[in-house]
Amino acid sequence: MLIRSGLPYIIENVEGAPLLSPLILCGTMFKGLRVIRHRLFETNFPTMAPAHGKHPICHTFDKRKGQYGKTDEMRDFVSVNGGGNCSVAAARDAMGIDWMTKNELNEAIPPIYTTHIGKQLLSYLLGKNHVPMRVRIDA
Repeated sequence: MLIRSGLPYIIENVEGAPLLSPLILCGTMFKGLRVIRHRLFETNFPTMAPAHGKHPICHTFDKRKGQYGKTDEMRDFVSVNGGGNCSVAAARDAMGIDWMTKNELNEAIPPIYTTHIGKQLLSYLLGKNHVPMRVRIDA
């Protein structure tokens, strides 16, 4: 239905989802983020991703991992998921989100991912000299 509508669209999902030629975003692509969090984005307009950086060792509370006790969750990369690999404070800081609970963070995408895709959508719409009435562009 989205394709048939002819309108621009964005679908976000996790790795393994059946998306068409998705763009992959990861926290290593954005300065200031300290989260390993791959998310896929399918769009029907041109999008590009920043360079995908090397995945650093993540902080963990798992004593079976070799890096246990050797990382600082407020300085190093973290993995925000249901496994409890970092505190709520560390997850909020790493993802650039300061208002969510841990359960909400486990499901969230960093706002910078949305900003990255949104800027490309606006550029595409402005290039086509068509901006939907619901889109507000501030100077």
